[in-house]
Amino acid sequence: MTAEMLARRQAALAMPTPLPSSLPPPPPPAPVPARQSGTYAGLSVIREAMTYFRWALVLIALTSLIYAAAIPSLGVGSVVGVPGHPPTLDNASVRSLLNRSAGLQGVSLLAGGVALVGLALELVSYLKWREGLKTVERYGFEYGARHLGEVRSAQSDRRTAFAVFLVQLVVSTIVVLAMVAIFFQVFQAQLPGGVPLTPDQRAGFQQELSALFIATVLLSVLFSVLLYFFASRSLGRAIRELVPTGTGSLLRQGVILMLVGAVLPLLGAFELAYTNLAYVGAVWPIVTAVGLTRIIQAYDLYLSNPGALTPIGSGSLSTG
Repeated sequence: MTAEMLARRQAALAMPTPLPSSLPPPPPPAPVPARQSGTYAGLSVIREAMTYFRWALVLIALTSLIYAAAIPSLGVGSVVGVPGHPPTLDNASVRSLLNRSAGLQGVSLLAGGVALVGLALELVSYLKWREGLKTVERYGFEYGARHLGEVRSAQSDRRTAFAVFLVQLVVSTIVVLAMVAIFFQVFQAQLPGGVPLTPDQRAGFQQELSALFIATVLLSVLFSVLLYFFASRSLGRAIRELVPTGTGSLLRQGVILMLVGAVLPLLGAFELAYTNLAYVGAVWPIVTAVGLTRIIQAYDLYLSNPGALTPIGSGSLSTG
């Protein structure tokens, strides 16, 4: 090999290997299994929240049954009365109720304990609903733009339902305090050293109690209808785009039954005139629970067989 050929070979070896003009794109990320998606996790939490609330409704029904069974023996209805009936805040009726105060306290403690457990379940249910829906919204891109839009609407409905609940709580507290103030004045007059009420005062208190009772029933129904409308619509919107078309009937039945349950307490306006209607207080939570069960069934259909993800992007979206 000549010196010239050796020099060319060394020069060729020293030259860097040319790089391709463009690098191939990286391989796409492996698809996330639907059961491992954020949407699936969020809907599972919402499903759990509904289970807690369904048990709370059962306890509400049990509380109502306790009161309904106790009202005839305690004589509460004869004291409060309803419009159109003669005033019953007479001395004999009030003394009779005072003589049964131990029984009334026992019933109140029993029913109050059950109601307190129900309230705790409602609180847990709401917190889980809020947590689950925020998760579903955060990963709403996993099932496309339509689902994401529905979930954002569901979040808006949840916030509206919570606002209605807060207003209902404030109004109910004011009404209850007003009724307690009236009862306190009436019963105080029967205690030793108390100033007896005149017939006009008793009649005035009776009218005030009757008006407050009717107002309580009407306001309760109004707020319940609004609360369950927005809550049930929120639960339906969170999953509507993910279940088969036929499943929509379950969601519609759930909404209708929950609204029917919210309206049934209207019959409670007559329960003090017709004692047996006191049991209506145990009917509406059961009807509402049946409606909630329909919505739970729709969730179970998705959770048992979730559809493949159809993402519109990657990463997570902020819920604000």
